[in-house]
Amino acid sequence: MESQFVRTLLLNVAVMIIAGHSIAQDFANEANTSGSLYPKRLISKIELLVGPSYIRPRGSDFFEDILDTKFGFNAAVGLSHDIGANFELTLKFGYEDKGYRFEVYQENYDYTPPAKQRSITDNTLHYVTCSISPRYTIDEKRHFYISTGPYTGYLINQSLSNEIYIDGELISKSGARGFKSDDYQTFDFGITSLVGYNLDIRENLRGTIQLNYNFGLSDVLKPSSSMKNTTYGLLLGITIIK
Repeated sequence: MESQFVRTLLLNVAVMIIAGHSIAQDFANEANTSGSLYPKRLISKIELLVGPSYIRPRGSDFFEDILDTKFGFNAAVGLSHDIGANFELTLKFGYEDKGYRFEVYQENYDYTPPAKQRSITDNTLHYVTCSISPRYTIDEKRHFYISTGPYTGYLINQSLSNEIYIDGELISKSGARGFKSDDYQTFDFGITSLVGYNLDIRENLRGTIQLNYNFGLSDVLKPSSSMKNTTYGLLLGITIIK
């Protein structure tokens, strides 16, 4: 875990150094062309985004075999700085659901004849996240773009529910919300990638759609295990052009 933390931290620092160099170069270019000591737009765009996510963590073969479909919610605010004609740097702050949901089937021999038991565990991990990534615009009108870079997440709390069915009938249901178990790592690190499209609404406003893929690199559980977060997100919202 410590080595992964160091690697991710160094990756974030490297991206920030590159970003700082690019922004400093923008300051210099603006000063040369306009005589101003400051660039016209430090923040060129503001994104406001919300949407669903598909949650599918990675782990052992047994763990992945019992995983069930799980969906969550995510929201984000993005701040972009233009670097060049087709490049910009985006700092994004967000909220994201992660975790897992699995089903286990077994015979319950407390019944005669033995009954079919189905156990469902749904564990949602609630994170606040931060990412910084360069973004490349594909077309001349700056509608299509792609981006990739490091992200880090902080575990706020979690929600857990357990259900037990016997021969299809619910016999037990329990759960808790708003707690933080010591079984989970506080920080999550990984790589985030996206493909996006902006639709012109008016001169300074665009509708925005993004398809996100977050690939976790750090272990989720304590002690270190093979479980790592993976999510696929659909974000919808607006982009304000300053």
